[in-house]
Amino acid sequence: MLWEGDGNTSPNFSQRETMYNVSGVPHTVFNGTETVVGGGTDMYPYYLDVYNQLIYNESPLHIDFVGYTDGNGGVDLVADVILTDDMSPSGNIKLIFILTYWFSNNYWCTVQRYHEESFDLTHYGESATYEHHFNLEPGWNMENVSGVVMIQNLSGNHQIYQSSITNEFEDPIIHIPFAYENGWTTVGLPLIVSNSNYQHVFPDAIDNTLFSFDGGYTLETELENGEGYWIRFAQSGYTNFIGYELEEVTISLIEGWNMISGVSEVTTIHTISDPYELVIPNTIYIFDSGYYLVNEFEPGHGYWLRSTGYGDIVISINGANNSSLRTRDWLSETHTITINGTDLHFGGDIPDKVLLSYSLPPLPPEGAFDVRFSDDMRYCRDGCVIEVRGAKKFFIEYEVADSSSWVLISANRRYELTSRGELDIENEGNLILKLKE
Repeated sequence: MLWEGDGNTSPNFSQRETMYNVSGVPHTVFNGTETVVGGGTDMYPYYLDVYNQLIYNESPLHIDFVGYTDGNGGVDLVADVILTDDMSPSGNIKLIFILTYWFSNNYWCTVQRYHEESFDLTHYGESATYEHHFNLEPGWNMENVSGVVMIQNLSGNHQIYQSSITNEFEDPIIHIPFAYENGWTTVGLPLIVSNSNYQHVFPDAIDNTLFSFDGGYTLETELENGEGYWIRFAQSGYTNFIGYELEEVTISLIEGWNMISGVSEVTTIHTISDPYELVIPNTIYIFDSGYYLVNEFEPGHGYWLRSTGYGDIVISINGANNSSLRTRDWLSETHTITINGTDLHFGGDIPDKVLLSYSLPPLPPEGAFDVRFSDDMRYCRDGCVIEVRGAKKFFIEYEVADSSSWVLISANRRYELTSRGELDIENEGNLILKLKE
């Protein structure tokens, strides 16, 4: 790189000239050793040997470096830094972002943008992400642009601990297709977007049907990352989320039920970071013409989750496995009744201390299908009232796992349930399910 004091003048030229105490014809300083080359001389062969010696020196840190175009005449430089050994340097340590441009020289590029900030990592294993935005000149050819990051001591012998360069700038804008059915559905925002208005994100949504939940439903117009929402469509269709990748999101929970959403990639529920063990096992649901338990979060969908209290959880593309959400399957010891595709469980003797794991989220908006026991549960020991909404007829399948007999009572009929079987009945209101006397 060249810091030029005339012609294509470089930012911080005077600062670095003073720092190295050099001036006049081209100078280069490698770790405190100054080399001078006369004006008009090809500097490349003079410094190649020195460079080849220094490039293999061990460094106490590693840098992953990438550049992005922003679509508005600028670039974003992002450096993920991790210490591979302890650093205890004295002096003025800076992380420096540089943007260079090749004007005409075959071997050297000219510094055109410069930014420095404090660097304070000191111990093995520490890591941090550093970012900076630079504007480009209107006439620049991107093939001639390079980004550089380096970590340097601006005092002492001005040691450069590590550096990295890229001349490939990625387009960070990604597209995530999302299909939906007509009626009510739960959604989320899986990307970082410039316009989060629901009519922009979901242009075919019915007006004034975006609702968040915070102990009660609230009409919204803007979507936020990590939040879940109800929304209604007049017909089936699809949309495309367009924006920047969302790798991680921190979600603040309240006690009870919460509507949440995930990140830009599919993640399993077992990678939720939940240091205070707030999430009640077996209470993460999606709505798809009824509530269903899930094992993973898909981009664009909204989910229900029940919490024991207030606090934060984190959903991340790189989340570690969390075993606290795994629990014993008590339902294997119960009977099952399935109404229009939704399972309920009865009988058995699930302990009271785990009953919240078999609770259901709040009722969906009016017109959406829902089936549950009257105490907002999907499990009932005996004497159960089944509430069904949004269906004129019931297709029922049942399985009684032992030799017991149960009765299902509608407004006008009684049905005896033994072993397994199927029923087609009209919706005459709530159903009663109890052990036969």
